Amino acid sequence: MNITVIHHLISNTLTPEERAEVLECFRAHGTKAEFFNVFEKVWQETGDEMPEDIQSEIWKRIDELTGCAGADGSSEVCEPVTLNRRPNVLKVSSWKLGSAVAAAVIGLLVLFCGFLYRNYEHRQAELAQRCFVVTADRGQRAEIVLPDGTKVWLNSDTKLSYFADYGVEERRVKLIGEASFAVAKDAEHRFLVDARGVTTEALGTEFNVSAYGDASHIVTTLYEGSVRVSWNNEETVLKPNEKAIIDLPSGSLAVESDASGESEASWRRGELNFNGESLREIVAVLSRTFDTTIVIDDKSLEEEQFVGTIRNTDLLNILDMIGLTTAVVYEVKGDTILLSRP
Repeated sequence: MNITVIHHLISNTLTPEERAEVLECFRAHGTKAEFFNVFEKVWQETGDEMPEDIQSEIWKRIDELTGCAGADGSSEVCEPVTLNRRPNVLKVSSWKLGSAVAAAVIGLLVLFCGFLYRNYEHRQAELAQRCFVVTADRGQRAEIVLPDGTKVWLNSDTKLSYFADYGVEERRVKLIGEASFAVAKDAEHRFLVDARGVTTEALGTEFNVSAYGDASHIVTTLYEGSVRVSWNNEETVLKPNEKAIIDLPSGSLAVESDASGESEASWRRGELNFNGESLREIVAVLSRTFDTTIVIDDKSLEEEQFVGTIRNTDLLNILDMIGLTTAVVYEVKGDTILLSRP
């Protein structure tokens, strides 16, 4: 006897083999203690201990239903309740056991199994809420494959999480940071990425979502297929080589062409692309990528802009390249890099 058999018993979906197993269990135990022990053992197999109040209540019900309860409500020792070896027939012992008592015993079984079933459902609900988290630390990157075969690449300082019921009704993940997705095709279960209030629904596709906690914009870039991006009461469906840009301060959603025409995010190729970003935004990217503290010592530099593509092999080389077109120099002090004007 196991929890699955009891589950099927309650839902009236027993297979012939399970039905025979249940009937044999009824016949094989001659005392209340033995009969009850079967269900206590099943309970333990679920990984939990039977609550004392439930156990006491069940014992009390057995005493009441078999007429063995003491006058003060305590339990007395009963004679064995012998069950016949022939199917569904109760044998009368030295004290008469009528059909009413037999029905009461079966009723108790259904009551107890119902409680086990509710406990089973509760445990399944708890399991569904178990959360799995994958993290790429600052200065690191990660690549994972989700249970359905979807591939995910995580950029530096990124966290991806999903619940254990992923793929049961839908495939939903939560993102903080930046990640690229190659979504496995599954017409029955939609794939959604929740990122700081923006939901991206994939329709069999490859795309990138950038949603760092310190960024003022959330950007979804589509490389293949199509995605639906929803923000507040707005939504848009992207075509390949388009990106949706959500401006958090203003609450606006805009769609722009991705002129690069690349088939994947540049950071996956080890490149940093800047297209007029401010030095403040660039510093945030470099700090995450190289896990280094970078401070703009001269605040007037924060809005200086830079345009270019850099292969991020060495942080100091990158700062040298930025300094060729932007009025900025750097100084290394311990674990910190200070940026200032020449």
